[in-house]
Amino acid sequence: AALDAAGWKAGADGVRVKDGKRLSLRLLYVTTKGAGIQAANEYLAQAWKKAGAEVTLNGVIDTKLSESLNAAQDWDVVWLPIGVTLPTQLVGFLSGPAAPKGANFAHLSNERYEKLVAEAVTKPGEEGCKLWTESESVLFEAADLVPVVETTALIAQRNATFDMVAGIFVPTSIRTTKAG
Repeated sequence: AALDAAGWKAGADGVRVKDGKRLSLRLLYVTTKGAGIQAANEYLAQAWKKAGAEVTLNGVIDTKLSESLNAAQDWDVVWLPIGVTLPTQLVGFLSGPAAPKGANFAHLSNERYEKLVAEAVTKPGEEGCKLWTESESVLFEAADLVPVVETTALIAQRNATFDMVAGIFVPTSIRTTKAG
């Protein structure tokens, strides 16, 4: 209904067209994350095809991902889990100069996000945290970012502790808790 309202009409082959342009998406994802990620991207492609989009899946290995994001820019949608420990670590990826001149690989331009970030960096403590939370929420409200679920990994430990940062195991943090 939203595509109809925006003027995208189904063509003879089922792909929507507006002003002579086909609704096409290039979906980029990393193939090294396992079959679950591949299946999730295939599911997205099928759902978008049902809505009238022409979808090209572009599965790449990790080393090719950076080239696709920043240099080739051969994608429209990317399945890219981003794990950080602080919201300040995202700012360069989600605002500022677009790739290849900057780190803003998605070419995002969200004025409300940028305004909230500019204010948040000047406010310490609880006041700043509220602004950071609001700034992140703005990205989801605008669908600049869409939450997805990554695969789960079972991690077991016995007589030891360790740290995880943004879902990544920190090997140098291993500490034994009991001799034996």
